[in-house]
Amino acid sequence: MIFSFIFESYLRFGDMENRIRIILADDHELFRTGLINLLNDIEDILIIDQASDGAELVKKYELHHPNVVVTDISMPILSGFEAFKQIRKFDDHAKFLFLSMFESGEYVHYTRKLGGRGLLGKNVRINELCYGIRQIHNGYEYFGMEWTRDKLEKLNEQYKNLADGVMGPDLFLTVKEKQILYLISEGYTSSEIAERMNLSKRTIDAHRHNLMKKVNATTPAQLVAFAIKFNSLSASPYS
Repeated sequence: MIFSFIFESYLRFGDMENRIRIILADDHELFRTGLINLLNDIEDILIIDQASDGAELVKKYELHHPNVVVTDISMPILSGFEAFKQIRKFDDHAKFLFLSMFESGEYVHYTRKLGGRGLLGKNVRINELCYGIRQIHNGYEYFGMEWTRDKLEKLNEQYKNLADGVMGPDLFLTVKEKQILYLISEGYTSSEIAERMNLSKRTIDAHRHNLMKKVNATTPAQLVAFAIKFNSLSASPYS
C-alpha cells in the first residue's frame, strides 16, 4: 500500500525532498481514504503511509519518521494521544496535528500540555487543514483561526487558576475512577475502556454515572470536559 502512495505521488509531483511527508491515522477507513484523496491533490504534501489504530501509527512512525503526523484522537488499541506519548519517547521532536470531534479549550490545553502542535475539528476545510500542516511543519502551533496567541495565553492562565479547585481536598477519587477519567480524556468509549480494564461495559457505565455525580457534571460532554481538565493538571494514573 505504501509503495502505491509514493509511486503515485512521484509520478505526479516528481522529487519528494521538498514535500511535507505525512502519515495519516484514523480508524474510520472511509474518512481516512477520503482525506488521503484530498491531500493527494496538494502539491507540497505527500502522504507516505496510513494507520488505522494507535499501535500501528507508532510502528509506521518508527519506520518512516514523517515530517508531520495527522491523527484522530479516538482510535483502538492506543488513542492518538497515547501513540504520541510513545513516539515522543524515541523522537521528542515529533510534530502532531490532532483531529477530533471535540475542539474545546480543555482539549486545546491538554494537547499543548502533551507537546502536540495542533488540534482541529474533523469537519475542518481542506484549505485550513493544509495551512495547519504547513504551520506545524515550520515549527509553529495551529489550533484554528480563533485560537490567537493571546487567547492561548489566557487559556494557560485559566488552567493555572483552576488547579486548586479541580484538585481540591473535597474531591476524592479512587484509583479506578482516576484510570477511567484518564481513558475518557484520551477519547475512549465505555466499551473500549471496559475492554482495556477487563471489566464489563455495565460496570464502566456505573462508574461514569458515579463520576458525574462526584464532579457535578450533568451531561456526558461535561464529564469529558472535566476528565480533560483533571488529567491536564494531574499525573497519569498509569505512570
